[in-house]
Amino acid sequence: MKISTEDQEEQIAELQEQIKGIQRKIIIDYKAVAYPKRGTEYWTIYAWVGKAVWIDSELDKARFDSGAYFATEKEADSEYEWRVLNVQILNSIAAINKERNWVVNWENPNQDQYRLEWDRKHWKVRASTSLFGDTGCKKKHFFWTAQDKLYTLYTQKQFKFWLTKEKDNETT
Repeated sequence: MKISTEDQEEQIAELQEQIKGIQRKIIIDYKAVAYPKRGTEYWTIYAWVGKAVWIDSELDKARFDSGAYFATEKEADSEYEWRVLNVQILNSIAAINKERNWVVNWENPNQDQYRLEWDRKHWKVRASTSLFGDTGCKKKHFFWTAQDKLYTLYTQKQFKFWLTKEKDNETT
């Protein structure tokens, strides 16, 4: 049986309408799931962790959209602790780099550009370079000195929490 061009166009139009309906449903479902109901109590981060009530305001939506909405106090406390630690470690790294008059230059492929990552096998923070091969002891020694200084400022538990957002049952 041969389908006429007119029938094909009609089927295409019907399918396009179905797609639009599905897209509208997805958007409606997303909004229904995304934002809480008016009157829902939640936790948020100011310069501290505080409790708020959802009134469907622009402020509520901004908190939600920016990741400052938490269903429980425990979630908010953990995120707040992580943010404070994040600022402390980043400031420490910046101070060490400034002390050594070192600035990362992402445009320079010959400069060692290290990153810190969590080594799950050995349960410690480790440095990893973005470069391959041996690029010279002097640069590496500079970095390891910086890493040693970081080790004196923060515990491995703090590094793990900072790099993975995973928290041990014990306090950091």
